[in-house]
Amino acid sequence: MTAQQNKGWDRIRSSRTTHTRDEPYLALLRDVDFLPILILGYHRSGTTLFYKLLTATQCFNVVSAYHFLRCEEMLFNHVNQRDDAKEQLGSLVAGHLSRFLLVDALPPGSP
Repeated sequence: MTAQQNKGWDRIRSSRTTHTRDEPYLALLRDVDFLPILILGYHRSGTTLFYKLLTATQCFNVVSAYHFLRCEEMLFNHVNQRDDAKEQLGSLVAGHLSRFLLVDALPPGSP
């Protein structure tokens, strides 16, 4: 990274006015080393099955909607053992999606 690019990142970091709940815990990640695996493929090509197989091995950390939607408080929730955070988010999302998924609300056998 050039000195000019580095100054740009410093400016972005210093311009943040909001602090996340995770900031006190970021030092815990200093020595974490990882290599992401991205699963890409055409529709109906087996990517979901492959994802589920990798997940079932428990050798991989998987990313879910929770990780994207609560990215600024994941460490806080983990360190403070807030296991209910995922369920709360799931209920919230399900409540919002139910307005758009009216077809799913029909009882089986409906025309």
